[in-house]
Amino acid sequence: MSFMPRCSNSMTKMARRLRTDPTEAERALWRLLRGEAFAGWKFRRQHPVERYVLDFACASEKLAIEADGGQHCDSGHDEERDALLSAAGWRVLRFWNNHILGNAEGVAGIILGALQQSPPLPRLHQGRALLIGVGHPFRHDDAVGPLVAEAVAKLNLPDLSVLDHHGEGTDLMARWQGYDRVVLVDASCSGAVPGTVTAWDVAKQDLPAGMLPKGSHVFGVAEGIAMARLLGRLPKSFTVVAIEGRDFTAGLGLTPEVEAAVEWVMAQLTAP
Repeated sequence: MSFMPRCSNSMTKMARRLRTDPTEAERALWRLLRGEAFAGWKFRRQHPVERYVLDFACASEKLAIEADGGQHCDSGHDEERDALLSAAGWRVLRFWNNHILGNAEGVAGIILGALQQSPPLPRLHQGRALLIGVGHPFRHDDAVGPLVAEAVAKLNLPDLSVLDHHGEGTDLMARWQGYDRVVLVDASCSGAVPGTVTAWDVAKQDLPAGMLPKGSHVFGVAEGIAMARLLGRLPKSFTVVAIEGRDFTAGLGLTPEVEAAVEWVMAQLTAP
């Protein structure tokens, strides 16, 4: 693992100055990070790392949170900075100021998901793979899987097959045969903050019981994975990505916090 050198005195002084004059969005985000939902993690404001000052940082998880305004429309500087931080083991989450001020629950869900996330979301560009979006397109937040699958399919990524699926376990087992790498996206109903994103490497660990909705299927996603593991038919690399839903009633459209999480998941899965 690589580490960044200790920051200079000038960067420390700049960080102190920035703490005294936060933007409205930074104040709102700081209140959020000091709330009960984040009681298990310690965040710092204006945390200096080498020649950069992070808006907010959880050093124990090496997670940086950035509140972006109009000055970030030119992303060249951000890309360079993020690449340097990534090389040192940091993850960076960026939120537009209007998103922080207008959708605090959605922002909280995404940050919690990143803190709880194990393993990191896979990249769909990295070789032959199958993406499965599971859910019901006409039950509000249960549509996250099909919506992600539809959006990714339009990108025509090389060596990637995309499947929109209803979630019946035995049929899923047949569909993922022949693939060494599978990513399955579904809604979860675990009681977490809506919009929370969690990932499991189910080739190495069991999927928590009751995490995913079964819908009308007695034998659903979790059962299909468990049976495939028992029979020795589970792909070598199999990541389940779950987005916590709020509304599973009949109807169209995602709740705001879930829609924000879908955008973040898409960005992570399709990153180069």
